[in-house]
Amino acid sequence: WSTEILDIPEVWNWEELSRNEFIEWDYKLIKRYEEKLNFKLLSRNVKCKWTIELINDFLQKWDWENLSGNPSLPWDENFITMYEEKWTWVHKYQKSSFENDRTELEHLAYNYHKLFTPSLSSNSGITWTISLLKKYFNKIDFWHASRNCKFSDNALFNYFDVFTPSKRIGGHGFRKSGDREYLRIYRTAWENFALNENFILSINNVRFCYINFCIAHGDFSDDMKRKMNDFFK
Repeated sequence: WSTEILDIPEVWNWEELSRNEFIEWDYKLIKRYEEKLNFKLLSRNVKCKWTIELINDFLQKWDWENLSGNPSLPWDENFITMYEEKWTWVHKYQKSSFENDRTELEHLAYNYHKLFTPSLSSNSGITWTISLLKKYFNKIDFWHASRNCKFSDNALFNYFDVFTPSKRIGGHGFRKSGDREYLRIYRTAWENFALNENFILSINNVRFCYINFCIAHGDFSDDMKRKMNDFFK
């Protein structure tokens, strides 16, 4: 991609270009096509050359909800603090129809990113440390963070109790003795860790996770068994 190609008039769909991850959208290129770009879509683009200068110079154009979920921003404590009042800290649920051959639990497991809007609490690019958790404890949805985020081992050890409560995620109906009944399905944050691709078991945390998962859940889920088996291979 070059400016010579992008300058061809009335050829491009700029919404598609704004989400195109094969274009190296840096400050200079974004400035050149500022009036054509869709900044809402660009805010999701993980291949942008994200810098503080870029964010500040187009401060009013960004979609801050989409930025909040973008893992490619230069995430650290200073950066989060700089725009603390602009971030979307907690997601919103996006109602979605469930597939006929899956329970709601399975749908949540396999379609998580389609069900919830972007937020810091589900951003896979952020590693939650003790310092960050102390500072923003009341802003974070730990249940959702456990599904998608990274945590330092020390943060995990010191805040283990916030992952114990369960949250209702749906259910499914069935017939029993001729009557129709409904089974509510709950999931703890410890169970979410089992599905979290960014949560890595290590020599330092495996025993701790084993104990706390059993306390919260009573037994290992199939997902956690797979994660444990992969670790001990």
